Amino acid sequence: MLFMELAIGQYTAHGPIGALSQICPLFKGAGVASVVISFVMSTYYAVIIAWAIYYFFTSFKSEVPWASCSNRWNTPQCWVPNHNTNISKPNGSQTPTEQ
Repeated sequence: MLFMELAIGQYTAHGPIGALSQICPLFKGAGVASVVISFVMSTYYAVIIAWAIYYFFTSFKSEVPWASCSNRWNTPQCWVPNHNTNISKPNGSQTPTEQ
């Protein structure tokens, strides 16, 4: 579909909506749909990239937030292995990175 839109857009010298509507007026909806889908996907991937950048820069701190159980998102089952060295991992507990 993308290559067809590119070829038709090159031939008609219009964008995705105008190019498909020049071929057949009913195809205008396909052009609008492709623009909407592209917008939604771009927004989705922008959020993913923002989280990746956040975690990248956060990883340079001396104490990363996901290494302890003192955060608001931790559950009561949070267990820090370094503080409980004389016992094994209790049933149902999770380390901070597992949460």
